[in-house]
Amino acid sequence: MVKRATVVSVAVPKPIQQSPPEAPETTAADLDTFVTEPDTFVNAEPAAAEKPAETLEASELSAVRRLQRSSSAPMSRPSSAPGAVQRHVSFAEDDLLSSSTYLKYPERRESGLRSKRLRESLYELRRVGRRASLAADASSLMLATAEDQDNCVAPEAALAQEADLPQEEEPLDEPILIATLKDLQDSEASLLNLFDHLEAAQIPVWQNGGLRHPTCVIAARAQAVVQRKSLLLALVEQRTNTFREAHERREELLSGLVEKADMPLPQEMQGVRGFLAKQLHGGRAALPGGGHAEEPWEADRGDFEAFQVSFGLPRRHEAVHGLWDLASQASEWWMQTTLRQAQAESTDADVIVRLIEFSEGILGIKEHSALRETRKILADRLAWKVYRGAEESVHRDQRTQDCSARPLPSSAKQAAGEIGAAIRRANLLGVPLKHMAIEEAKMLQTRLQKEERRRYGLIALRFAEQAFARDEIAAQAWEGTDAMPEVGLASAAADAIEKEIKAAVALGALEASQELKSAVDIAKSLRDKDGFRKRIAGRLKRLLSATS
Repeated sequence: MVKRATVVSVAVPKPIQQSPPEAPETTAADLDTFVTEPDTFVNAEPAAAEKPAETLEASELSAVRRLQRSSSAPMSRPSSAPGAVQRHVSFAEDDLLSSSTYLKYPERRESGLRSKRLRESLYELRRVGRRASLAADASSLMLATAEDQDNCVAPEAALAQEADLPQEEEPLDEPILIATLKDLQDSEASLLNLFDHLEAAQIPVWQNGGLRHPTCVIAARAQAVVQRKSLLLALVEQRTNTFREAHERREELLSGLVEKADMPLPQEMQGVRGFLAKQLHGGRAALPGGGHAEEPWEADRGDFEAFQVSFGLPRRHEAVHGLWDLASQASEWWMQTTLRQAQAESTDADVIVRLIEFSEGILGIKEHSALRETRKILADRLAWKVYRGAEESVHRDQRTQDCSARPLPSSAKQAAGEIGAAIRRANLLGVPLKHMAIEEAKMLQTRLQKEERRRYGLIALRFAEQAFARDEIAAQAWEGTDAMPEVGLASAAADAIEKEIKAAVALGALEASQELKSAVDIAKSLRDKDGFRKRIAGRLKRLLSATS
């Protein structure tokens, strides 16, 4: 009798003359369990193992004996060469797949074959990274020179040599993921090649029911990392190519920026620092001079769905350094060119401003010896340009006022505002406010502001003069006659003049100005006239009442 244990002992049967009784039939589910997990099958079916030897058929007895050998200790095929690497295999499985039981039940044989194919496909999937690397290395070896052809190894031979190497049993999927994150020399093409290898190796696993196998899950994660990194590298490589093409046309771009004031800045050469910050893991902190930043393989991958859509390129990747070095060279060339353009007297200040803006926009570098020297030249040129513009504003305001019969404070205000805006803009571009030309421009601006306030007072004075003239015309109608003078018109005119004076003061006119003083005197004169007329009117009324 055989006890229920991992190791099954079966007695060797003696020859029996009579035919043994028919053994109970083993189900397909039991054989499937045996093919996938032999130990589980042995422990789960003690009744089949405990059958007397006399009742076992010859095929079943052979299967149980092989099961005993396979479950008690792992067996290996003897190697023909001493020291050769041996792979542990199960003899019981190979023999059972050709046993009479599987010949009797073909569906069980197919289940066993599928389990075997699944293990083989998982084995290949664990080594897809190494095979893809060997294939790439072998392809590169085929590009060797003619004298080195004898030492080159074809891709097929390299893969065959790799199959003969000692194989480690631990899965290589996690190292593929980490190695992809750490690789500093891969490209979009190499990552797409690895992506295709991973996808091709997963297809047989899916077909044999291993979709949720841990090896397949880890391979899918590695494939997601490979895909995102290939997309990031594609963006960097594309930006590098467009930047290089634009930089090769730098002389043409320079002529356009100097000669055409409305030419837009070439955007393909702008904002490289911000672009790389979006592609690097760690953002701006990963840029040169940005301090310490976490590497992508050091990031927390507990929430893998969030990690696979957020990690970036390592800061020392050669594609990143390639774009940064190219942008640094272009930035240096444009800064030196801008300085040479600034030193030329014929270059307009606005052109220098645009060239400085373009040079700074490449990498965001604002502190450079060439830029500092350029800003000094630009400051002096802008300061005198502001002064010339201030003089022109003063002359234009004077011409406008001469062509008008009434005071125009808005013209002086507009001219003063133009000068102030030019001074502020020059100051933002680095022109010191203590510059002699800027101080002269400020004096012209102050003069225009005073002129504006004077014109508000002049408007009030003109209004008072016109009111006084209308009152004089009305007074001439009754002077020298016996008509009754009209009382109250002069007081109403004085009230209107005082209202106009208050409005002028509110707009900025000085109460102590000569214009407003004259307007106040006119208002007082009108009030005095109205008082005199009241007395005349009263006397005439008394005379008329006395005569009547």
